Amino acid sequence: MIAGTVKTNLEAVVSISVHGPDNSRLEVEATIDTGFNGYLTLPRNAISELGLHSNMRHEVVLGDGSRQFVDVFDGLVELGGETVAALVESAEIQPLVGMALMRGYGLHIEVVRGGTVRLEPL
Repeated sequence: MIAGTVKTNLEAVVSISVHGPDNSRLEVEATIDTGFNGYLTLPRNAISELGLHSNMRHEVVLGDGSRQFVDVFDGLVELGGETVAALVESAEIQPLVGMALMRGYGLHIEVVRGGTVRLEPL
């Protein structure tokens, strides 16, 4: 199980561990984004710190309907005691956990300030 909390701005956040190819590791607080169908976003400095390798560049549609190209990197994420491959998109925003990373998990959010966030394998 992955646990987190609901912040005062009602964002549901979880702490996850992201690994690079040389066993580097970074703990990040990431916001759950059910409107994001990718895996994970990280800012460029975190991607550099982890030494992630570029995979591709692709176009994304943002929440406001605009389009932009982002760089995508190969990463590893710890989920519930397992390490899984994840595509990491470069974005200069608060890290986001998307639906692809949560595939196979149930999501429970108590939508109140200080509420519990749980991701549990199905």
